[in-house]
Parts: sequence; C-alpha cells; structure tokens
Amino acid sequence: MRLSLPVCLLLALLGGCGGGGGDSSQAGAPEPPSTPMEPPTEPADPPVLPAAAVDWDRNLLAVDLELDLERLRGTAIISVEQAASEALSLEVGDLEVHEVRAEINGAQVSLNHAREAAALHIGFPRDAQGGAVEIRYAFSVKEDFSGYSPDGYTFLWPYFCGNLFPCKSQPGDGVVFDLRLVGIDPSNTAVFPPSIPNDSVRETEYGYYIYGTRQDCSADSDDPTPDCLTLNLIIKTDQKGKRLYNGDVAK
Repeated sequence: MRLSLPVCLLLALLGGCGGGGGDSSQAGAPEPPSTPMEPPTEPADPPVLPAAAVDWDRNLLAVDLELDLERLRGTAIISVEQAASEALSLEVGDLEVHEVRAEINGAQVSLNHAREAAALHIGFPRDAQGGAVEIRYAFSVKEDFSGYSPDGYTFLWPYFCGNLFPCKSQPGDGVVFDLRLVGIDPSNTAVFPPSIPNDSVRETEYGYYIYGTRQDCSADSDDPTPDCLTLNLIIKTDQKGKRLYNGDVAK
C-alpha cells in the first residue's frame, strides 16, 4: 500500500474580522457550486455501472480539492489505486453530497452511490478515466475544532477530514494534495499549501510516523535562530491516527 500525507490540512485566513468564513447557516442553502456544473453526458453506448458497494481497503492516491469559502461548496477529484474491486468507500462526515461522477469513454457519467451515516459508498467502474472520481458537495462551519472554523482555519486531525472533504482518515490511507481556494473575502489573505506533492507518512516496524514543520521551533531549540522551515517534528501514531510519540529531528 502506498503511504502518503496525513489527512490534516492547514488553512488560515489573516486580516479582517470573522475570517471570511461566513456563518453556519450558509451551509444548508441550496446555492449552486462556485464552478458551474455541466450536466453529465452519456456516451453513445452507456456503460453498465456497478452498484454502490462497500470497500474501505481501496487505496487513495491523490486529491485535487477546490473549496469555495463564500458559498461553502467543494469539489474533490479523488484518484484511487487500480484494484479488482468496483467499489470505493469514503468518510464524508456531515457533508451534503450533490454529485458523484467520473469520465468514461470521453463522457461525464453519474455514478451509483449510497449514503450510510457519515460514509459514502460508490460503485467505481474499472474504466473510469485516470482512476478518478469527482464529488461535488457542501460543507458547514464548525465551532468545536472538527472542521472549518468560523474564524477561517481548519482543524481536521485526526478524524475530522470528512467534515471538509471526502477522505479516509487513517494515516496509511493519506494522499497527496492540490488545493485551490475561491470566494475569499478581499480583506483577507489566505494562507495554505497549494500543492503537497510528497508523501509525509512513513510506515516502519515501530508504527506510522507523520513528518511536519513545527510552528514553535524557536521555543524548544538550542539554536537561538533556528530555521523553522527545515526543523521538523515527528509524530508517531497507530494505524487509526492515535498519537503515540513525538520528538524533534535534526535539521
């Protein structure tokens, strides 16, 4: 299994009051997504699509994510590893899923899917272009450090990624990311990584290790002027993301 990024996404909005996040009442409004949605087009010979089914073992490879912070809408294009299974299961928290589709034989086709509490089960055809599924949805503001805060930041680790985008929260099923933000209040500045192209989770005989950059490196370093971009923090977790150990690594 490919190991990759922990499902923890940093997003902060600096400047202005209220963080540009809007209030939670926006989440339920039936507004269109920020990017106009083209209706699915059926190929000349419509494919036989698999029924929605459960598969939590399907390995995720990458997520291309666009978030509209004004309308509280998201579009996630999720690439998965080829497998014998024709199913894919994802955590979706309290997301309001609007569309699940894939490109097949040059046409956009709606896929069979079913919601089960905080899970989304998809019938995933083997001939989906690029092994990718596109999910359009609405998300809501969270007051309790479990998603997108009204103050303009996200708190997703270890189990709350599904409140912002379809995901799998186990460290061994993390992904690499591309991220775009739209609908940002002009008085604010968005601080986020537009691309996280490298794996940051490593599996060893002792467990999973998550590598990240410290934000408080000067407080614990012997170097009076440490390089905070290269001084890293190791967090050891079990397979479900429970924190077991942390410590500094040399620059």
